[in-house]
Amino acid sequence: MKKLIPLFGTLALLFSSCSSDENSSPEAKDNTFPKSIITTYSGSPADTTFITYKDDKIESMATKKNKIYFFYEGGLIQSKQYYEIVQGKENKTTVVTYFYENGKLASSKFISSISIDYPNGKFAGRNVYTFVSDTLIKEQRFNTDQFTNIEKESDTYNMLIYKNGNVIRNTTVNGKTALDMYAQIYEYDNKNSPFKNIKGINLLIADEMSSSNNILTISSNANFVYDKNTYEYNDEGYPSLKTYYKGGGEQVSSTTKYLY
Repeated sequence: MKKLIPLFGTLALLFSSCSSDENSSPEAKDNTFPKSIITTYSGSPADTTFITYKDDKIESMATKKNKIYFFYEGGLIQSKQYYEIVQGKENKTTVVTYFYENGKLASSKFISSISIDYPNGKFAGRNVYTFVSDTLIKEQRFNTDQFTNIEKESDTYNMLIYKNGNVIRNTTVNGKTALDMYAQIYEYDNKNSPFKNIKGINLLIADEMSSSNNILTISSNANFVYDKNTYEYNDEGYPSLKTYYKGGGEQVSSTTKYLY
């Protein structure tokens, strides 16, 4: 989620929205959940993701080569476990565990590159989330050395501006100088995210599935567009088709169909 651009006007965004005001969607208080997602990349065959649920809790997301399992404690997502599928066998590669305080995400811990040689993961770390206010969140990254088990804070941290259930700006800050290094601005539609009704998904903040609405553009504050999406919607205000343009150009990079 990180692109190079100087930060300007961060505080102003605390009081204004990046979302489009046209064609507002109805409140998502229903049982709409995507059961499969079909993504087709330019020049490649389609890739289908199958999603399973138990009531409003997501259980798994699976393609031919990868699978993610979701685990809950009460109404909160406690962990995600990632697997690679090789010759029909699922091999665990990554585990992310989430911790909450006062109904908000406080931190997440991960281990990755799990293998026979590294059963506890080759890499490990955690993210810590501090709610400066209801709309401003500090995200710090800590990495753990595999051999010494010593934890070290990253040289940078992120400041997330959060509004209406969406991260609308992500600024990377130099941890030593506290100077802004670069930032991204996110513009959304006013329709429902396909994942909006999944229990607890909205609390995961920077997770790509956690937003309330759908990303239209990712850009710099100099109006340089990195990525652009257009959508077609069903009658309930959920996307049925997303078309992605890498770099904000006119050439289609991929299309994604959502089946509910």
